Amino acid sequence: MAPPFDIPNRILVAIGGNATHPEDIEGTSKEQKEIAASTARALLPLALLDNELVVTHGNGPVVGKILMRHVPRPGHGAAVRLMPEDSDDSARAWGLEGIAALSGNAEYREYLLERQAMAEECIGKVGARIKGLTYGVYPNLSLLWSNSTLRVSHPRGPGEIDYWSWWLLPKDAPEGIRKLLRSNFTLMFGPGGLLEQEDGEAWSQQYNGVNISYMDDSPLHYGLGQGSEGPHPELPGQIGSCYSEHYARAFYQRWRQDIENGLRRAGA
Repeated sequence: MAPPFDIPNRILVAIGGNATHPEDIEGTSKEQKEIAASTARALLPLALLDNELVVTHGNGPVVGKILMRHVPRPGHGAAVRLMPEDSDDSARAWGLEGIAALSGNAEYREYLLERQAMAEECIGKVGARIKGLTYGVYPNLSLLWSNSTLRVSHPRGPGEIDYWSWWLLPKDAPEGIRKLLRSNFTLMFGPGGLLEQEDGEAWSQQYNGVNISYMDDSPLHYGLGQGSEGPHPELPGQIGSCYSEHYARAFYQRWRQDIENGLRRAGA
């Protein structure tokens, strides 16, 4: 049966957060595997066409579940979710939200749950409930939680920057666990990872967008969510909505303060 409309040569499919992380799930690896299989079945008819199929992602509802932008001290920041007190370790554990969890490997799951059980002893009850996305340590160190990626950015001049990236894991992890954890890094946010390639393109285009003469005399506005930040009953510092530029404002305020302090010390 022919379709009732012309199909373009290139088909772009955006798989949004409502599809990959609906409201009625807990976010376990089993649920992620079922959702991935359902999504693949829906895409199969398009993949069988002779047209070019481009699959991309959205983050709206998933990012919304993070709930907060956390600035523990000026300049530092994180995008985190403080899991409910009655949540179990499978909802909190690092590594279970990565692509390796889709393998269904029982040893992998057991190992990560054992590590999570140790978290409260190391960082306390509240710390063990924190499920992060990204962390930034002023001025240029960052950590991507789900893929255990530690990065340092090195500006090299106008329009040039180097990223040094390390992959982290527990030093006592068995080789089989290391291999699965490595896939979280290499397949997604490693130098050749799927999302790293996509994000790198986005960063380049963002730079190109602001590197125009019009922007030279046009101030940027960092007021999204301004005034919504405030103290949290269980976390230090200031907490703002995830849909805000709370962290960006705190970063640039710290940067400006450091520049002004340096000028005063230099007698300028």
